[in-house]
Amino acid sequence: MKNDYTGGGVKISIPPTVLFTVMGFVPDVSRVVTSDFKQPGDLVYVLGVTRAELGASELASELGFTSPDVPQVEALSARRAYKTLHAAMRQGLVTACHDCSDGGLAVALAEMAIGGRLGASLDLTAAPAPVSLSELELLYAESQSRLVVTIAPEHQAAFEELFTGQPLGLLGAVTEKPVLILGRNGQQLCAEDVEGLVRAFRPHSTGNVFPGRRPSGGGPPGFSARRRAARTITESPAFGGQSVSPRGESPLSAHLDKFVQTNI
Repeated sequence: MKNDYTGGGVKISIPPTVLFTVMGFVPDVSRVVTSDFKQPGDLVYVLGVTRAELGASELASELGFTSPDVPQVEALSARRAYKTLHAAMRQGLVTACHDCSDGGLAVALAEMAIGGRLGASLDLTAAPAPVSLSELELLYAESQSRLVVTIAPEHQAAFEELFTGQPLGLLGAVTEKPVLILGRNGQQLCAEDVEGLVRAFRPHSTGNVFPGRRPSGGGPPGFSARRRAARTITESPAFGGQSVSPRGESPLSAHLDKFVQTNI
């Protein structure tokens, strides 16, 4: 059992924990799905609901705020979604899939673009979420049991039929031009060149860019490749200049200015 972690010169130890190692049989390896964008024109969906849950998130750590709104797990709806997604994969409908974890939806999309070296033009208005959700919450909340999925356009009807009655949002499509464009309610939130995201990700990895893999060191204390990718999106001219914040306390740009002056 690995109960110690060292980061930034500080050793953190936790009590002994039970470790479960689970193995599964894959009857057809040709149906295994990776996380990278595959083809221009593929449709991009998000499964699951994004909520105002920035507590203990990467963004909270990055910008230095605290929130009691930590992600909650709804096991029954999650199980149904996973089983439905597995059925879609077994039918060969899914071309790529990535969980929304550290950094939320924005970082998951960035990692998929990095992996495939392709862009996407996406309207996050379609993401299942309360209408009161702020841009920061929609982009970076780490609500549980969400996945980003891409499918070929000819499979749209079959895929959507499988998910009837479940939270599902069609965000847009993968593009050949390597630029990740995110918008909401007719307003562009960011337009980031994929190679810029790669540069943000790479300095703090172990030399390879693998979506979803945490770096093992090499960067300033407390940093991660996902945080760098997240900050690159947040500092986009179309997004970073707005006076928005997790709960409206202070402008995002002020947080970012302070962060850059302190750490860069």
